[in-house]
Amino acid sequence: MKRYKVTSQKTVSSGGVRYYMPTIIVVSLGLLAAIIFLGYMIRKKTPATFETVWETVKDHGFTPSDTTEDNKTFFNGIEKCLAFKSGDINFLFFTSVDASHAADVYVNSLAPKIRELTNQRTDPYRNRRGEFNTNYATLALKGEGKWGIAYYVGNTGGYAWCDEENKDVLIAILKDIGYLD
Repeated sequence: MKRYKVTSQKTVSSGGVRYYMPTIIVVSLGLLAAIIFLGYMIRKKTPATFETVWETVKDHGFTPSDTTEDNKTFFNGIEKCLAFKSGDINFLFFTSVDASHAADVYVNSLAPKIRELTNQRTDPYRNRRGEFNTNYATLALKGEGKWGIAYYVGNTGGYAWCDEENKDVLIAILKDIGYLD
């Protein structure tokens, strides 16, 4: 290989390949970082089916009730709804006509209810809001001895609340249906 001397006293190989490698490495690492970042930002959760939630609630030892007819007037636009109450533990889950309806119910009904139960005044988008281009949001609050969570994923949503010492029961159900990490 032929070598040339340059005025800065650096040796350059013919073809200049030696100087392109750092650029290629930096660009490749930048692209990899961008792909990972975008993958994180556009993640989506899969909405649970009514039947899956029903079975999960039963597996945790609770008896769900189909409350669709009772809740259709309160949550106009729901397709199916189930709920259970056991002592201080309350749980409600619904499927909706579409994702935008579920998000509207979350913002206008569910999150305010959790804020009221826990006597907390916060924005429903503040806590664990699904980031850019996601299909979910959750709001978990505690206050005055109560714990509550409002959520929506795709065309489903709901809320749950209990005394603070029993929150692990509700968290376990929501983890099992894939709504909490």
